[in-house]
Amino acid sequence: MKIRDAIGRVLVMIDATKSKATYTTYESGLCKFERYLWNDEIYKVEHLQVPGTWIGYAEHLASLGYAPRSRTVYNAAAKQLLDWLVLHEHVTISEHGQMHYKHAISTYKGKVRTDPKVPDLEKVAAISKVAMHVIDNWQVNSYVEVRDATIFMFLLETGCRVGEVVEIKTEDIDFEGMSVVVTGKGDKTRNVMFGAKTYRALNNYDLRKGSIQGLPAYFLSCRKSKLTTHGVRLGVKRLVLRAKLYGFKLTPHMLRHAFATIALDRTGNLALIQDLLGHASPETTRVYARFTDRVKRSEYDQIWNEDE
Repeated sequence: MKIRDAIGRVLVMIDATKSKATYTTYESGLCKFERYLWNDEIYKVEHLQVPGTWIGYAEHLASLGYAPRSRTVYNAAAKQLLDWLVLHEHVTISEHGQMHYKHAISTYKGKVRTDPKVPDLEKVAAISKVAMHVIDNWQVNSYVEVRDATIFMFLLETGCRVGEVVEIKTEDIDFEGMSVVVTGKGDKTRNVMFGAKTYRALNNYDLRKGSIQGLPAYFLSCRKSKLTTHGVRLGVKRLVLRAKLYGFKLTPHMLRHAFATIALDRTGNLALIQDLLGHASPETTRVYARFTDRVKRSEYDQIWNEDE
């Protein structure tokens, strides 16, 4: 069996079970794996060494200087291929080989950040005030300004991923129930709620946008095409500058971290936050609990440091 054919079948499987973003990243990783094999003139499955070839690929990625997170994802893509080949009995791997592979991969994995990059919440609050001022004065502000402010409030109050936001359609929003259906990783849908400020923002955004039929998405570019994730990032940067917080780094995904931290601090309900964020595993959500514990420890220490 040709390597390319095996990769093609694995990509079909990934496309059916993973999100579009994950598929794209895994596809890139498998393409790199195939090029790595070409350098050694390996074109057929029967010429693969298990687990030697996969360990060599991990070492190859590390030598090229890829970031730890990129190496982790690319190795995961290659592991998907290995699992598929083993499952369909194209190759075999012993228990010892599995342990050797796992140990070797951990060596080349590198240090990956596990704690969320939570922004300065006071600065986020300041930007949200600026955003609401833009929204409340929607008649005198441009469409782009109102759209950027609305998306900012939506991200902050829902904790949605930026990729989920750009895919929202008008029919997904339930204004009466103050909720919206979003499609997350693995094409899984979930219902997220929003608050009074976002409700006001969405209403004023609709007024500024006007009634247009046959739209490709709810949030639009200036040319009335679907807004891209890059467009959302630029919008957040413009709001940071409007708030005169020069040099403050803020991304749409950091607003997701801000939402999780605030929500967990106010409710203490990990299960609720996991559901709202669309995390498949509670372990992913627990990192926010560790963060809030550190913040509480720091603030507690300041109580007594002031007396020294």
